[in-house]
Amino acid sequence: MTGKVTAVDLETAAATWSIDVPREPRGVVVREDGAAAYVTHLTSAALSRVELRGAPQARPVALPPSPLRTPRGKALSASLGYAAALSPDGRRLFVARHALGALGEQAWFGAATVDVLLTGDDQPLAPRRREGAPAWTAPALAELPFDDVELEVPNTELAPFVQPRAAGGSAAHAHSSRSGAATGGSSRSSPSRRGIAAPPGSSPAS
Repeated sequence: MTGKVTAVDLETAAATWSIDVPREPRGVVVREDGAAAYVTHLTSAALSRVELRGAPQARPVALPPSPLRTPRGKALSASLGYAAALSPDGRRLFVARHALGALGEQAWFGAATVDVLLTGDDQPLAPRRREGAPAWTAPALAELPFDDVELEVPNTELAPFVQPRAAGGSAAHAHSSRSGAATGGSSRSSPSRRGIAAPPGSSPAS
């Protein structure tokens, strides 16, 4: 199953190109240099990078969710990747989502996370959890009749939000000419005169 990213001329409302990407695409963020756009997905950890100079092409970009809360030796998936945002200097891409299986006291099948991609080389900012990283055993787990290192949780609190969402009805626009982009039938951003819009009916996380 695939989704699509489609560029739309904002003056004529005509589609100029369309490209296949993995299923459930949601947020689109265009790099400040206009070279590429990043697409988040509702049902996977990887992002899609769509090249915008020349013929559009899409490729996956790995962004491990909550690596410091990942059980050692494992790779997690992610969900609820509704939106992303660039830092003011364009060097970091922030992606809010739910890391499925991330460790934490009272974690609900994982934990909310904001993962950061360095746009200079499309590498994640946070390293993977290493052997001997600071951890503690949650009181609720200490009474279990077996010893499992995966029950140890990072010695930090969980994120102060749950189930990430895009801000309801909000949109952010940037400079340049006259094209826009849509993903999976929902308006998102653009390779030039662009914007990022929340899915219809969504609301900010509480």
